[in-house]
Amino acid sequence: MEDEIEARELARIIEAFLDTLTAKERVIFMRRYAYADTYADIAKRVGISEKMYQSGSL
Repeated sequence: MEDEIEARELARIIEAFLDTLTAKERVIFMRRYAYADTYADIAKRVGISEKMYQSGSL
């Protein structure tokens, strides 16, 4: 029961964080941390250079 409550609270916190991101930032975050995509794959998906992605210049 306690694990379920903690999981729901964590999900709420993550959703609140995701709500602060732009659509592009949300895609980048999800592709990196939920799907473990590489920097190169993410950069290609969102249409930026890998160097730009790694520098955080979105």
